[in-house]
Amino acid sequence: MTLPRLPGWIAALLVALGLFSLGFSLLAERGLWPELPPGALHDTDLVAGFAVVLGLIWLLGKDESPARSREKTSGAFESPGPSEKVETENENGRLNHSH
Repeated sequence: MTLPRLPGWIAALLVALGLFSLGFSLLAERGLWPELPPGALHDTDLVAGFAVVLGLIWLLGKDESPARSREKTSGAFESPGPSEKVETENENGRLNHSH
């Protein structure tokens, strides 16, 4: 099983997040990172969690799944339109071109 490739900007963001986390951890351990006063981020986790829950509800409530939208755009179940070329073989093995 192969993993899908991440777009370059997502990979760059993940690397940047990892470097920030490493730097923060090292500086905070040595007391070189500024500390916030107690209660400065009061209930921030509740607000962030609420935003995540709303995002999940929105994603789960969407009408179409990615697989369904791919089926619609792939044209697998649609007949070709009048402007599309259709190639078929005749009984002699030659291709017939129709518009």
